[in-house]
Amino acid sequence: MIAFKFIEFIYSNALEQRYINDEQSLFAFIGIANGTIMILSFLIQTFVNDRIIADYGVKTAVLVMPVILGVLSIVAIFITTAFGFSGVESAGFAAYFIVIVGAYVFTNSLRDAMENPAFKLYFLPLEDNIRFDIQTKIEGVIGQVATLVAGGFMLLLSFVNLERAYFLLSLLFIVVLMVFVVNALHKQYNDVLHKKLSTLKKNVNNADAKLPFNSVVLNHDVILGLLKSDLNTVKLNLDLVKKIEPGQYYELLYYLLNSDKEEVVMYVLKLITEIKPLSSLQPLNKVIENTKHGQVKMMAENARSMIYHFKGIMDEGFLLDQMARSTNINEREFVAHYLSNHESSNKNDNLLHLLLRDPNNQVRKSAIIAVGKIKRPEFWPMLLELIQSNTFGSLAQKSLSLIGDPVIGRLEAVFYKSGQSLQTMRRVLKTYGRIGSEKAKEALWNKMDYPDKQIQQEVLSNLSGIGLVVNAERASKIKDIIKSDLINIVWNNLAIRTVRIDMDNQLIESLKEENKKTFDHIYTLLAMIYDKSSIAIVKENIESNNPDNITFAIELLDVFLDEDLKEYIIPVLDDIPIEDKLSKLNIYDPFVDASDADLFKSIINRDYNQISRWTKACALFNMAFLDEDDIVSDDLIAQLFNPDQLLCETAAWVIYSHSPYDFQILSKRIPEHSKRYITKLIPEIDNHNINDIFKLKFGKARFLKKIELFNTLSTSVLNEVLEICEETYYPEGTTLNLKGNYSVSDLILIFKGKLSLVNNTGETFKFGNGHVIGGGIHLSGDDYFSVIEEDIIGLKIKYDDYLELLNNHKEVLEKVLKLNNRQFVL
Repeated sequence: MIAFKFIEFIYSNALEQRYINDEQSLFAFIGIANGTIMILSFLIQTFVNDRIIADYGVKTAVLVMPVILGVLSIVAIFITTAFGFSGVESAGFAAYFIVIVGAYVFTNSLRDAMENPAFKLYFLPLEDNIRFDIQTKIEGVIGQVATLVAGGFMLLLSFVNLERAYFLLSLLFIVVLMVFVVNALHKQYNDVLHKKLSTLKKNVNNADAKLPFNSVVLNHDVILGLLKSDLNTVKLNLDLVKKIEPGQYYELLYYLLNSDKEEVVMYVLKLITEIKPLSSLQPLNKVIENTKHGQVKMMAENARSMIYHFKGIMDEGFLLDQMARSTNINEREFVAHYLSNHESSNKNDNLLHLLLRDPNNQVRKSAIIAVGKIKRPEFWPMLLELIQSNTFGSLAQKSLSLIGDPVIGRLEAVFYKSGQSLQTMRRVLKTYGRIGSEKAKEALWNKMDYPDKQIQQEVLSNLSGIGLVVNAERASKIKDIIKSDLINIVWNNLAIRTVRIDMDNQLIESLKEENKKTFDHIYTLLAMIYDKSSIAIVKENIESNNPDNITFAIELLDVFLDEDLKEYIIPVLDDIPIEDKLSKLNIYDPFVDASDADLFKSIINRDYNQISRWTKACALFNMAFLDEDDIVSDDLIAQLFNPDQLLCETAAWVIYSHSPYDFQILSKRIPEHSKRYITKLIPEIDNHNINDIFKLKFGKARFLKKIELFNTLSTSVLNEVLEICEETYYPEGTTLNLKGNYSVSDLILIFKGKLSLVNNTGETFKFGNGHVIGGGIHLSGDDYFSVIEEDIIGLKIKYDDYLELLNNHKEVLEKVLKLNNRQFVL
């Protein structure tokens, strides 16, 4: 501000001398100068400012104005002292006047267009509650004080009656001082950024420390809110934990004994009385000591007495064998829980073998947990077999993780078994992640080069959760993966820019989802090299889509990123034209002058590790709406023989929609196992009825994306959901098979139709198009019977597959939690 007032004073003085007797020319010149300032400010702010901040940082953007002013001041001093000028008509004055006008115009333009916007970035690290107040005071009060100081200084120099050169020297001194102040300010800014990172990391750690127990099922907000939740919500969450993470079921039960709702505490005590877990004795003692409710105290004392009674009987060896063979499920489950807390013996091992073959799945699950806790090698082959099961695989995985390093060698054999399923491989990797030892980390890292990207992502997810020590060699490999991901993001952005034909905007949305998923992948990789909390903060700011927050995130990255990553990450994140991104990354645009047909062919031929099968399917689907004659090309025909049913079906439908004759000829070459199915399905689809596309897997995927449970899932997860769905039909007047209990029923996704569910108290819940029923979503585990009021067409996910989906994908689990922990509006 002081420098600006000085140059303004010197400029005004030069104008006065130049146009002392010509007011008309003075007004014209001032108008031209001010217009030039406005135009120059616009051009700098539009085309220069962002680029300078992106390429050289905030410090350079703030220093541009004082540097230019300093250089022009030196030139003006040189002209004044070396040449001098006797009058306004002299060559010396003309040169001096041009330099001063240039200094004034550039100072004004740069101050408004570059310095002020860049200077505001220095306020970003401040806390939100004080940032605006401090910024207002600095821009208002401090700015006015600087104006007052500048005026006083110039007044003092006027009294002394110094020559122009001394004013210019004073200006130069102020500019030099300004450069030192900016350097000091930027150093302080970097210090504040480091402190901000430390503070935010502490806040994250403190938030996690407040949790009563760490749950892989329930998120932070749900856990803290459960003590104030109603009974129905508590039942839903208990059911979910018991299915997904039985080992944490008891921790949640004991936590709920602190609930504010008396009915919840009584319900939990009722469950404890039925199950009789030995680990509940201490929580029960605490309830008995602290409760003020007589009935609660009585129920807690009763539960404690029964547990002591059963424990005494078990310790003496009475009834253990009898209870293991009891018709009462709770008694058999109690035996499994009891055995998990006692030393192994031949008798106990025989009983565990018996319980592992129990017809009731919940008893078998308790026995699987017990096997993991006692760690006897003779049970390991059974666990290694169960980890390959859809019903018990996830639980066997958790039980094997309790055994630890000794079982890793055998798990490796399971992982590399010929023809092994993707789900089993994932469970093995999750087991390593739960074990978390150095041997487990090494086993995970060795699979970083696995050819399937889904396996690579599972490896990274588990490694990031257990804190791999990354040496220079590993860091270099991770950086190479990050750079490759960034190139994929730019490729997708170029494809988005090129697309012209896109029905329902599906392809563009899919490419954007690809980028979001790739960014998540990059954040995971960065968290392995750098501090995890710092990366989480950067991610949060970038995903806010607020320009100031994005700039702040880039500044944070500039603090701790290595130089070789900065030149890749910052151009991709920064809001600059895509041509500039291409130039900085030194890559070319593959879609120059490309038609939609060329683009779609590029997408469907792209490597599966670079693009998802859903995006390929969207590109294929759009080919049906092209008017070009040569659509039925070799690229499209090749997809007809793709073993992936989603792509094969979509390609067949596209070919048929363009040329039924070509489809008839080509279908003769389709392998027999799918020929009959394809040739019957495709001609039945009415291309004039968009709902008829539901018959295709592509149409089913479109439907899934409209359902609340799945509408925000990534395309890769959606593909997995699609694979476990089967089309189902229920005519009006029939009854759904909910296995007698809503919470353990298959998941039904209604595409078309209406039905009502009625519970044993007479409450009716109505469902229609786009609704989800079954699996315990929205409603507690009461018994229900259904009334189908209109023919139902939809998709069904089997109960075991549904649980496996929740185990494998936290985002699906979080969506179920969101649905369960809010009031369901009927």
